[in-house]
Amino acid sequence: CLLILGTLSGKVFRLQGEHLQLYRAMTVFGNVGFMGIPIVVSIYPEKGMLYMAVFTIIDQLMLWTLGVKLTSSEKEGGVFNPKKLINPVTVAIILALICVLTGIRIPLVLNTALQKMGATATPLAMIYLGGVFACIDVLSFIRKPDYYGITLIKMLVFPVLFYILLGFVHIPADIRMTMALTSAMPVMSSVVMMANASGSDGDYAMGGIVVTTLCSVLTLPVVSWIFQVLG
Repeated sequence: CLLILGTLSGKVFRLQGEHLQLYRAMTVFGNVGFMGIPIVVSIYPEKGMLYMAVFTIIDQLMLWTLGVKLTSSEKEGGVFNPKKLINPVTVAIILALICVLTGIRIPLVLNTALQKMGATATPLAMIYLGGVFACIDVLSFIRKPDYYGITLIKMLVFPVLFYILLGFVHIPADIRMTMALTSAMPVMSSVVMMANASGSDGDYAMGGIVVTTLCSVLTLPVVSWIFQVLG
């Protein structure tokens, strides 16, 4: 749904080429890892991490397939190379699913090493984004109206409508809240790294992260309050 809304609103702002593709990616993918997980776990300490683990599998699989396509540069003739979908992340997700479904356990030594490697992801991402952030003109991006289109659609309108629609589905209230809250997160930081890695306009994606993250200071409390009012 967010992909469709991102495409329609991108046309309204008359975006084209790489900017339209990145706009769609920013509309779809939210900062679940750095913001979504801590927020949900703080609300639901017992089951929050379980819900987020399931969501992250789908989220990352979409990011490293659809996300790779949306952040790819058009400098190569505008033709997307399907081989890009086969990458270390998609392979790791598939192997993890196989291990979970079959009950296969990897050796403790390997598991410990992988956990320590995985723990470096957040600080390394923050260092990378900090370096990129230091090299851009923040004020020029704050004045771009299309970023506020993402804020309105992704972080206000869609989460509320999504929460209402989930009310017609027989699921527990905590799962309903978790799904709606994760959809209200600001733009995912990985979009910038993927855009830069593929030669696309990473600065444009960085501007979306800056604006939506700043706006989330207001939008997240607002949507949370609306959720409580709607029950």
